[in-house]
Amino acid sequence: LKLTSLSLINCDIVNYSFITILRSLENLSIINGMIEIDKINSLTNLKYLQISYSTIIDDIALNIIGIKELSIDNTNMKDYSFLDNLYQLKVISIDINQYNDNKDIFNNLMKKGISVLNENIAEFGGDNNEI
Repeated sequence: LKLTSLSLINCDIVNYSFITILRSLENLSIINGMIEIDKINSLTNLKYLQISYSTIIDDIALNIIGIKELSIDNTNMKDYSFLDNLYQLKVISIDINQYNDNKDIFNNLMKKGISVLNENIAEFGGDNNEI
């Protein structure tokens, strides 16, 4: 199966382990799911990942070098140190609370030319890095 794109939105899925066999995935959206980053890390071809409104149930750092767009808004993610290792990242979507709690991290991303969006709608920026 050479599936390159998969969207799972508000699905009542208890275990997403099946995604590990979908090695050709380049685009993955899981919205309102229970996410194991360990499983997502096995998808080394991902360029776009959206896990908005999802709960992260493991304590593993995202480690997909080729990711270009990442949406992690409205998740329970607290540690963003992994972002320094995503060298191809161009766009990240976060929520206002993530931004306010981690301004230094996200402002540094903006200085590197990475677009930091508020819930995939408006870009953070301006004089006070407001929305």
